[in-house]
Amino acid sequence: MIVVSSDWFEPLEAVGTWLVDPCNEALMKPNPVRNNAQLHRFEMDTPAGIAVADYRIAGNLMTIFYTEVPLPLRGRGYGFHLVCGALQEARRLNLKVEPECGFVRAVINNRPEFKNLLV
Repeated sequence: MIVVSSDWFEPLEAVGTWLVDPCNEALMKPNPVRNNAQLHRFEMDTPAGIAVADYRIAGNLMTIFYTEVPLPLRGRGYGFHLVCGALQEARRLNLKVEPECGFVRAVINNRPEFKNLLV
């Protein structure tokens, strides 16, 4: 289980064209991000289904190539929470990250604490 630090949520912070609303943080606390290594994806339970971030690992490089949040919850911070959890896990595993997914790239570009994970 990966728990995303609550200090990463700031009032209506723009991440690319997506907004992170701190009001939604309370909804996500019971929804930790988990690494499903067998399926090569990070998962997070949401009220509308499972949010996922698919990845592959080669050597010390994690490529995150796809993210998806259930349609009714898009734009509410769940994707941001999921990606932050995935990036925390990459850091814990001492992996560099290649973001092929545009949303993952936007999160990294807008959060200085993750920029050192880029290859």
